[in-house]
Amino acid sequence: MRSISVAICLMLAVFTGYAMAQPLRKVPDTAVRAKMTSYYDGSVKLGSKVYLLAPGALIFNTENRILLPVYVPETTEVAYLLNSDGRVWRVWILAPEEVQ
Repeated sequence: MRSISVAICLMLAVFTGYAMAQPLRKVPDTAVRAKMTSYYDGSVKLGSKVYLLAPGALIFNTENRILLPVYVPETTEVAYLLNSDGRVWRVWILAPEEVQ
């Protein structure tokens, strides 16, 4: 019985280490990086261009949680994707280590 307990603890330790070594999230390689400097009335300013948000647009924080637009920092580095209409479809707020 003791050997089973030790084996289970060992497996948990290995899987926990494996899970901790995984990246927290994957920002698509096709995502464009820019500084988001404002957010108002259904639009965002990314770099020097102003874009409308697509219906159902999602904004992810550095922990990959969805943020409501009112909680987005006023100025932040982001990666974003546009939909087929040229509207912002997904936004990832970048952590300092993700900014290159």
